[in-house]
Amino acid sequence: MINDEVREYDPALEDIFFIIPSGDYQRLLFQGLDLREREETHMSDFRNFLQVKNLTLPEGYDDDGRLVLRFLQGLKWDYQKTYDEILEHS
Repeated sequence: MINDEVREYDPALEDIFFIIPSGDYQRLLFQGLDLREREETHMSDFRNFLQVKNLTLPEGYDDDGRLVLRFLQGLKWDYQKTYDEILEHS
């Protein structure tokens, strides 16, 4: 059971992102936080990619848990690889 201290936790920027010296970043926390513009764009573009190719994701990947964003980020925003890996892990 989650206590009030955990529910009220407000993560700092360095808790949410690992900032790479080049200025790029890797998201560490996904759920319940606003996405950055680049992430929103990739999510939208990935959904369009799925629609154009007439592909669907298994249940639970494109919801508030943002599992699809984890795959996208981990696969360096390669939409086909992301789709293939999600299918392999579902």
